[in-house]
Amino acid sequence: MRQRQSGPESLTDRAQGDLQLIRSMMQRTQRFVPLPGWGVMTVGVIGCSAAWLSRNLNDGSWMFFWLGAATVSLLVVLAVSLWQSRNTGRSVLLGSHRSFWLALLPSFLAAALLTLALGRVQAAGLLPGLWLLLYGSAMVGAGRHAVPQVGWMGWSFMLLGALALLLPGRSLFMGLGFGGLHLLFGLMIALDGGKRAA
Repeated sequence: MRQRQSGPESLTDRAQGDLQLIRSMMQRTQRFVPLPGWGVMTVGVIGCSAAWLSRNLNDGSWMFFWLGAATVSLLVVLAVSLWQSRNTGRSVLLGSHRSFWLALLPSFLAAALLTLALGRVQAAGLLPGLWLLLYGSAMVGAGRHAVPQVGWMGWSFMLLGALALLLPGRSLFMGLGFGGLHLLFGLMIALDGGKRAA
């Protein structure tokens, strides 16, 4: 009797183990939405506000103002990521989530180091273009682990960054990028999420 009972139980256990393995493999390869559309749009509102409020600041203070806005945006992103992780039951430290956040790090680190270097040599006028370019390259790289809109947003940031290096208009380009592009692509992500849920 014990042998007859242990046979079906071990078969059931194996089947459950196989299903868990398949689920974890699908989660690792599945493209996901790193932030809900409204979270991306919130970052866009912060970017638009920063562009408007910093438009008349001089070279030194506008940079610190934008670094403050970036810090607030980062806190918003962390809060929304944790909220999303809690609601979906998927950890931000595993699978596609982990790959997405790790893909951002090299460009973000490069941006931080260039900000320090250009600030020291008083060449902060190059920062808007470089920030837009590096943020865009981070999104292009991370977009390989997320929905297609993230990659498109990255290429749009890079194009805007190239223009910002060639043309005047610091507040305009920063506002269009960190404000306008986040609003636009946040809306696209939100609409796409609604279609998927339907």
